[in-house]
Amino acid sequence: MKFTYSIALLVFPILLLIGLIVLLMLPVDILADAANTTNVQVNVSEVSQLSVSPPYVSWSQIAPGANGSVQTITVKNIGSTTFSTGIYVSVDSWANTTNNPTSPNSDTSKYMSGSFLVIGNSTHTTADEYWFVNQISWNETTYPNPQGAPSVSGAVSWGYFWNKTNSWVWELKPATGDTSCRNGSAGSSLKIQATANLNNVSGATPATFIANTTQWSTWNVTGGPLGSYCIAASQDCKYLMIYKHDMNSSLPNCWIKEYIGPGSLTPGQSKAFDIKPHISSGIPAGTLTNSTVTFTAS
Repeated sequence: MKFTYSIALLVFPILLLIGLIVLLMLPVDILADAANTTNVQVNVSEVSQLSVSPPYVSWSQIAPGANGSVQTITVKNIGSTTFSTGIYVSVDSWANTTNNPTSPNSDTSKYMSGSFLVIGNSTHTTADEYWFVNQISWNETTYPNPQGAPSVSGAVSWGYFWNKTNSWVWELKPATGDTSCRNGSAGSSLKIQATANLNNVSGATPATFIANTTQWSTWNVTGGPLGSYCIAASQDCKYLMIYKHDMNSSLPNCWIKEYIGPGSLTPGQSKAFDIKPHISSGIPAGTLTNSTVTFTAS
């Protein structure tokens, strides 16, 4: 029994040694990781989208005849489409045109904030140039000189284009036999005084009729304060709309319209514009009606 037992104890470590030798002799590559490759493809949908910041701007306690501080609006392409032509801007100054704020005893709420808004791009502001986005210039209820008479015989509408403390009087006359101011036919005229703070248009160069829609007629002048603006007269002869950087197709043709931010805007790219209000003299104290400014890229 002892012999047999002793042999059994000797055989067991020998078997362990043989197993270890066999394991060490196995091929090494059976322990390596398996590897392969796969392709990944992502397609981005075509989306046209802009962000405008900040979403809200305001000014307070601005004296008549002064301007508010400059604020910067940033327009960013957050979509996936490149806009190749430019950015234009519009404001709903015309939204309150049923209420003439120049009427006696009118309150401040009849004035739209957007009518006083001016804008400039980097080129403009370097030269301290700002342009009205959309100023509504109202027909006055009395002639600018109450003792006088219209300088243009047959004029039915007259008012002021204001820029802070300076004003330029204008007079509008419909075509012969026409009660509308949308037509540029015989007898119609628009004159704007080239000299500030006068009460008549004597000696002013008449504006040239360009085109019309059912709502507007457009005109241009070659000099003076409105020489670089589009001028649109309402068909009811009650006001002028003065603008430069609004490319909306709903507005009639104008020879001087241009993008406020010309050129392309690629995805992720931003452009900045400076804005401020020019408050004309004679505006009553209070809060003007809010306006909405819209930036469009094309």
